[in-house]
Amino acid sequence: MGFLRSFFSKFRSYNPLASLTGRIFLWFWLTLVVISAVSFLVLQQWARPYELTELSRDEEQLLVLQRAEVENYLGRGMTPLQAIRYTGVQYGLDLYLVDPNFRLMGQPRPDQIELYLVGSIVESERPIAGTWEGVRWLGALPITYRGETYRLLLKIPNERKPNSMVGLINERITWTLLALLVSGMLSLQLASSFSRPLKLLRTTSRRLAGGHLEARVPAQVTRRADDIGQLGQDFDHMAERIQKLIEAQQKLLSNISHELRSPLTRLQIALGIARQKSGLDDMAPQLDRIEREGQRLEELIAQLLQLSRLENRLQHMDPQAIDLAKLLRSVVDDANFEAKAKQRSVRLQINHQSRLQGDQLLLSSAIENVIRNAINYTEENTEVLISTQEQRGIITISVLDRGPGVPEGDLPHLFDQFYRATNTKKGGSGLGLSITRQAIEAHHGSVTAENWPDGGLQITLRLPIDIKPIEKPRDVLQQRA
Repeated sequence: MGFLRSFFSKFRSYNPLASLTGRIFLWFWLTLVVISAVSFLVLQQWARPYELTELSRDEEQLLVLQRAEVENYLGRGMTPLQAIRYTGVQYGLDLYLVDPNFRLMGQPRPDQIELYLVGSIVESERPIAGTWEGVRWLGALPITYRGETYRLLLKIPNERKPNSMVGLINERITWTLLALLVSGMLSLQLASSFSRPLKLLRTTSRRLAGGHLEARVPAQVTRRADDIGQLGQDFDHMAERIQKLIEAQQKLLSNISHELRSPLTRLQIALGIARQKSGLDDMAPQLDRIEREGQRLEELIAQLLQLSRLENRLQHMDPQAIDLAKLLRSVVDDANFEAKAKQRSVRLQINHQSRLQGDQLLLSSAIENVIRNAINYTEENTEVLISTQEQRGIITISVLDRGPGVPEGDLPHLFDQFYRATNTKKGGSGLGLSITRQAIEAHHGSVTAENWPDGGLQITLRLPIDIKPIEKPRDVLQQRA
């Protein structure tokens, strides 16, 4: 058994179909062989459109008889041309002679194709027959006259149905089209054998890039024994490794966030006890600072936990019909209260009528993150404009501030975790917009950011009206949760 396995393993290593180079070579080689073979047949048809065959017994006897008659007239003193004319009139046939200089003697003068036919008959080592356009040529028998050799040919009507020029052209076109069809099919098969698995690889890579970490290359690609099959196997190995790393990172982030809450709670309790036991006014600023930092830390941990649940599809979803206009008015009222304390304002323009399906609390939190971010960065004595539009089943929510905007290089990363624009000097964890993106994508929507031509940053949320949000986590994460 070990010997057989070794033999088959070695055989596969020398098998040309097991490598991409071998497959390309064989396909092109086979295609060229087919095209060359068909081209040879077509060229043969074009080069010799007439047909050469053996003489029948009757044709051979007729040819011998005509030679005897011509020799008889030559013996009476006639010239070769006179001899074939008298013989032709006597038997009602067309006779021709080829003189020693290979000039054709006789009437009527044959056309160009018939001259090629006569040449082929004369060059033959034995008498043969040739057929062209409804006539049949017989020859060529040698005749000696005054020490020189002439060759006798006989032209008679052909009993078979003549091959018309149109028929021959159609036959040649058929052969040509057949060659093109066969080569085209082989080329299409070759191209398909390369493009089909590459398309599947591209589809899988796009799904993986879109966050579907469980995406794998179909078995019809990985089962291939060539380079593309090996590429598919390597891709699956890479995807599995990436999935494990990201899941481990997400699990670590979630565990750390949970573990930080307990000491933070004890820290807040200890801070309260310290306030009660310390009666010193000079300690109040330090205790207040500890309390503020503790609140910021608690807020950060809460954001981390929410982000972890959204990324792992573990966020509890309560899909229902949402009056988005009412939700926005509520969020804007709260935001305006905060904005007025900073000499700013928030204005809302509602231009849609439909309701949408979604989790109201999650959407409210996502929209609030964007609006609060806009309030922080818009200039004093300016307003943040929030507007909605509805088109083709999509509700668009635009949040425009009048701040400094964001460098163009930072725009693609604005919704990444812990990312802050390079031109910002204000605090923040860099998680708010990342949570917004996860929440919107959980509703099958999208979020984008762009600098406004007149200054400021516009963040656009797009939400489909009739699609329910994702309610179930991925299988692997659901088992681990």
